[in-house]
Amino acid sequence: MGTYLRVKNWAQHFENNRTRELQTMRWLPLPVKQDGDGYTELLDHENGAAHYGAWVAILCVAAKSQARGILMRDAARAHDCASLARVTRIARATLDEAIERLISVGWLERVDIAEKELTTASQEPASKSQLCRKRVRKQCASRARNRTVQESTEEENTNSARALKFAEFWSLYPPRDGRKLGKLQAEVEFAKLSESEQDRVLVAVKHYAASGQIPKDAVRWLRKPPRGAGDPPWLDWVDDAAGDPPRSKVPTDEELASWTP
Repeated sequence: MGTYLRVKNWAQHFENNRTRELQTMRWLPLPVKQDGDGYTELLDHENGAAHYGAWVAILCVAAKSQARGILMRDAARAHDCASLARVTRIARATLDEAIERLISVGWLERVDIAEKELTTASQEPASKSQLCRKRVRKQCASRARNRTVQESTEEENTNSARALKFAEFWSLYPPRDGRKLGKLQAEVEFAKLSESEQDRVLVAVKHYAASGQIPKDAVRWLRKPPRGAGDPPWLDWVDDAAGDPPRSKVPTDEELASWTP
């Protein structure tokens, strides 16, 4: 019966919550503790640095095995020094010496081939569970993205509809001395109105334009007076027939100026 090499306590030292979600590892969480007995014993050798480099290379090979942490080329063939030397490009003599020392410090172990079947079988349920969690996370992320896109689309549609309404309002609002001033400020005030209020403003501005009165500043006409001083001027023109006087007194320029904060 043959044997294969296995990294001791692989799941404890070289896996975390992120790597457990990966089907294929492209990076490796490597402990940085350098004061343990294993590290100091491994480095306490004339070739200690080379052996530690061989250990890191072995970890990279083990991370890409079908069952992580096990040095197997495929389901039936175990890695030996020759195959590891070919894969890692490290001299076989260095690997021979390093593997024996890694076993002695307790970082590697030799296991009977028959035991691999149990090890692999014990990992399969966890792998399926991890894939299931990953799939659920992807679905949740996809739903969140869809909601964001939908909300963004709705906001764009709202902004587009408001822009069209304001364009209509601005085209209807009568000029004063042949000019219309304060378009940007007027658009800001228009945007503060609710959708139903914007519709009512479009009705009011038609009545106001047909009245023949000298037009007021569009910003003040839309803006609600501060400190609850009354309703905005446009409300006086919502229900009036074209050309009829408003149902309440039209504020003078001086009164409108006093309402401006």
